[in-house]
Amino acid sequence: MYFPQLFVSGYVQSLPKKRLYVLRLVFVQKICLLLLSILCFYQQYLSAGTVIFLFFLLYGINAFSTGILIPAWVEFVAKAIPEKRSLFFGLFNLLVAVSGIANGYLMKYLIKIFPYPYNFQYIFLFGFILSAGTLLTITFYREGDYPVHDYGNRFLNHYKKMFRFMKEHREFMKFIIFRTVFTFGEIASPFYIIYALKKFSLAD
Repeated sequence: MYFPQLFVSGYVQSLPKKRLYVLRLVFVQKICLLLLSILCFYQQYLSAGTVIFLFFLLYGINAFSTGILIPAWVEFVAKAIPEKRSLFFGLFNLLVAVSGIANGYLMKYLIKIFPYPYNFQYIFLFGFILSAGTLLTITFYREGDYPVHDYGNRFLNHYKKMFRFMKEHREFMKFIIFRTVFTFGEIASPFYIIYALKKFSLAD
């Protein structure tokens, strides 16, 4: 998800307005959730190999679109919220964590009362419905102009400047290394849940 950002950051900085770019990618994200819901419904008519291929294809498109969305989305939020951004991101992360717990109970309820594969169909469908409001929010936002950075040959010039910046600013380089190591560390997160379930004999 994070790797594609390197390839679009130069292009994003050359855009005088980010809203249309963000809107298109958010639309792709939401459509992938809707298509996953439809796939769950029709999987009985498809071979197992086809279902697995389509699932990972849609999941991959969703993750890739998220990756190339983030640079523009961060600038978009910075423009929309000129002050107290730290408070915004703090509250945003808090709400995400709380809603994650609520969504966990909702998924447990759906999996319990609906037979497979309809339970997963409803999970993806609810994900699509609950997140579709983002499209309306972005659509009606009035966006101002951004400073445009024209790198000419964007791919080469932008990355030459980026690596030169990291070389000159050691603290930023340390931050990038820390974030990289931290991201790899997050791979272990699901195993903490498995360990806790076994250690404390908790019910699934």
